[in-house]
Amino acid sequence: MKKILYTIAICFFLFSCAKQAGYEIKGSLTGVTKAKISLMRMIDGSFVTVDSLETADGKFVFKGTVAIPEMYYIKYSDEKSPLKFFIENSPIEVTVDSAKTTVTGSKSNDQWLTFSKQSDEFDARIDAEMKKCKEAKDAGKCCDASSCDSTCKAIQKEQKAFMMRYVETNKNNAVGAFVAFKPLGWMLSVDELAKIAGSFNDSIASSIYITGMKARVEVMKKVAIGQPAPEITMNDTTGKAVLLSSLKGKVVLIDFWASWCPDCRAEMPNVSSIYNDFHPKGFEIYGVSLDKKKAPWVKYIAENKLTWTNVSDILGWANAAGKLYAVSSIPHTVLVDKDGKIIANDLFGDDLRKKVEEVCK
Repeated sequence: MKKILYTIAICFFLFSCAKQAGYEIKGSLTGVTKAKISLMRMIDGSFVTVDSLETADGKFVFKGTVAIPEMYYIKYSDEKSPLKFFIENSPIEVTVDSAKTTVTGSKSNDQWLTFSKQSDEFDARIDAEMKKCKEAKDAGKCCDASSCDSTCKAIQKEQKAFMMRYVETNKNNAVGAFVAFKPLGWMLSVDELAKIAGSFNDSIASSIYITGMKARVEVMKKVAIGQPAPEITMNDTTGKAVLLSSLKGKVVLIDFWASWCPDCRAEMPNVSSIYNDFHPKGFEIYGVSLDKKKAPWVKYIAENKLTWTNVSDILGWANAAGKLYAVSSIPHTVLVDKDGKIIANDLFGDDLRKKVEEVCK
């Protein structure tokens, strides 16, 4: 009997140790001398420091535990983007040599890298198509912009289908949840996202990506077509607070953008052209910038003569209006009718022009 109890005690002890085992991240940054290195999580669009230390030789060790594998970030330089990788409760090694980063010991990260490589192929095809169109224009050759746009949309449709298949076969792990919440999430309607958010295995129900999807669904419902546009109060470039409701009675385009965003800059001539053509007919723009620095935002507005209402809280992705309107990518547009009701989302190019023309008769 004592032998049985002893065996049970040993098993319980070993099981407890296994449960308590966490991650140990050993890192080596080539070329780094004295620096502060921070381990961070991304919560609600902002970095939150989990741990930090000072290093004199680029070596570091972080220890801790995670209930569910999660994307973490390591920041070691203000000039470089943080390293990102999935961590889990295992020994993990991170090495950075020049521009190359190697992460070993995390099965979740291996899975993420495999997915990323496949998904990046779609992005490369889109970039190649846009480059081809731009080169044709620069060379003075005819380039059918609508054809280029159609080709890019077709590739994005393929990419969405690929991600949907990936999520469907990975509903029991955090990487599948991350894909559904991040790269795929911005492509989904509120109904699609709600369905996916409720389909994951109970074992990862507490993942920040699952809870994030469900919270996003609730926000998206409030800014769906047919809903009254939620109020925004934000300062313009002079520091004066401007209410979105001050434009009621006009057709208003809420344009979420940033001066650092290439796609936003590419779309801006179209936005300016539509404004110039339809402003006399009661069309207004309420531009919300997701810039983090005021100077480049103000400079871009002046250089490009954006004479409509421009506001920002200079908080980047933590922008209060962006959160209120479930903005996960930019440019993002919301078209509001004269009664303050949302009538369209994410219209660009000719689609935006046609819709504005339709409602500004």
